Parts: sequence; structure tokens; C-alpha cells
Amino acid sequence: MSKLQLFVLLQDTIAFIQHGHHLAPNYAFCKNFVLKQYGLGKRTNAKKLLVCIGDQYHRNGWMDTFEEYMLKCDRLKFGIINTYNVELDKMAED
Repeated sequence: MSKLQLFVLLQDTIAFIQHGHHLAPNYAFCKNFVLKQYGLGKRTNAKKLLVCIGDQYHRNGWMDTFEEYMLKCDRLKFGIINTYNVELDKMAED
């Protein structure tokens, strides 16, 4: 998956968490591609997907882009960073 595809999936996932709607109808392919790498099913919720996307950014050395976009979205008062950290802690316990 390219950096651009991953970034668009990041944008779509955050938009879905914040507003309940996807930005584009073709998000499913990229979502399933990422989730398969973690052994998760296609019905995995958006918060877990966000954690997987964060891990993909970390593995590829692109964490600056991920953190910058998360901070940008968090400034809009949606608390996306807190949502990410809570879900990360839940997944770490499993």
C-alpha cells in the first residue's frame, strides 16, 4: 500500500469516527488490506482500524505524517488523540 493510499484511509477513518460518514465509497479495499495484515476481520470498528493505521505509519517510518494529522484533527476539538490512545490501550490488553 502506498503512502498516499494510507493517508487517504487515515483521513477517511478519522472522518468516520468524528462524523459517522465515509469520505469515499472505495475505502473498503484499503481498509481490508490493512486489517488482513493484523488478522482482523472486515467488520472491525474504525477505532481499531485507526490503531492499525498508526502501526503501519510507525513500521514504514512515516510517524511524523501520522502524528501531524492527528494533532491537526485534535485541534478541531474532537479528541481523536484520546480516542486513539484509549483504543491502543484496549488492544494492548488483548
